[in-house]
Amino acid sequence: MNVRARDGFAFLARYADGLRILDVRNPDSIVEVAHVPTLGPHTESWNDVKLAEGPNETLYALLASDQRGVVVVEVTDPSDPAVVATMAPPSSPSVHTLFVDDGRAYLANETYGVDIWDITDPRVPIRLSLGQVPEIYYLHDLYVRGDRAYLCHFGHDLEILDVSNPAAPKRVGIFETTQSHSVWVTEVGGRTIALLGGEGNGHHLQVLDVTEGSPTFLAELARWETRDSVSIHNVMAVSELGFVAYYQDGLRVLDLTDPFAPVEIAHYQTWNGIDGKYGSSFFEGALGVDVHPEEERIYVADSHRGLIVLASP
Repeated sequence: MNVRARDGFAFLARYADGLRILDVRNPDSIVEVAHVPTLGPHTESWNDVKLAEGPNETLYALLASDQRGVVVVEVTDPSDPAVVATMAPPSSPSVHTLFVDDGRAYLANETYGVDIWDITDPRVPIRLSLGQVPEIYYLHDLYVRGDRAYLCHFGHDLEILDVSNPAAPKRVGIFETTQSHSVWVTEVGGRTIALLGGEGNGHHLQVLDVTEGSPTFLAELARWETRDSVSIHNVMAVSELGFVAYYQDGLRVLDLTDPFAPVEIAHYQTWNGIDGKYGSSFFEGALGVDVHPEEERIYVADSHRGLIVLASP
């Protein structure tokens, strides 16, 4: 479902299969070093993974669970992981995705919306805000930078919140759409833009101006798509480059130098086409992406092929 990499190891959230940890220091010979299962086969699903640092150079994988909120796994030694904590209100333990920023975890709680925790020490997470029941549809995904949270209410609007006071988030603005599924924010030419990916037939990528104070704040600058029958799962951006996990159309890399006219500059097709394994579902192909410019690597989580490690030729 998703992947995050750190220091030569990749951490994969694999739904009912749990967490798989892989040694990718030699990508020609990837080796699995550990497996953390869910509560049982087909009874719990981990849909997302993010990494967080703790005291004394410790490292943790945070897994979004549909039954336990977020499961905190210490992975300081990737070959010896251990579940050390969970984060969830007892009345609503289902979290679809999460985001980690500056010592806090922001949970996309399917009932309460954004649920904010202090994870200065991930072994002892502290709830800062339970959030509020969303006015819009359930919170599906989010991106956080500083005191702004960008919230995707699945199939509905993109909402921007001021989370400088986590106990009382305030709405900054809202972009009305029917395609809010995943989002990432970046800076291009002094402008803050959001890449908003839609999931469903006919959905596509929307490039939005989210520069507060701009006359085009929350205006759509551009749209980009491959074909109507395929849509987007996850997105990521590094400076002026956008990386789109485009289900059956694989990984797409976009030049956003002109946010009014995104240009595809690279493409890797992960999907093998309709055969004995593929073609039975809309939701197959490239799902998650993690970009590491310093390593010149891109990690892609694919529904059928597992982990794919890419590099420029």
